[in-house]
Amino acid sequence: MKKLVIVLAVIAMAFGMSSCSSTSSPEAAVKNYCKLMKKGDAKEAYKCSYDYAVAMKGIPEDGLKEFEEEIQEYMNKIQEKYDKKIGKKDGIKNIEIVEVEKKENKARAKLEVTYGDGDTDREKLSVKKFDEKWYVEFVIW
Repeated sequence: MKKLVIVLAVIAMAFGMSSCSSTSSPEAAVKNYCKLMKKGDAKEAYKCSYDYAVAMKGIPEDGLKEFEEEIQEYMNKIQEKYDKKIGKKDGIKNIEIVEVEKKENKARAKLEVTYGDGDTDREKLSVKKFDEKWYVEFVIW
């Protein structure tokens, strides 16, 4: 029974990471992250982050269920913070990638974020390569 739970947890995480599969370049990672943030899905955006990828790599199979419970609680807090902060601005209307500068295994993206209330901000995202894929360092603007 315990093995079944572990296998199901691994499968669920694999499906969760499938939306992050287009991370073959810094630009692809940024586009995917921005798409999820614009959609308002901070939880899924976190699952596509560098922090999440590194944490998942270090979890032994027998600790996956406990980790998944902890990470779910953390992601709920992230979503609440996103809803509160971005909700005040009537959501995100558009995110334009202005520039992506790549240097070896790191990159920096410059963005222009337009909120639903008409405000615009210039934001930066750090992008890192891990296990041959690119991931955005998670941040809520």
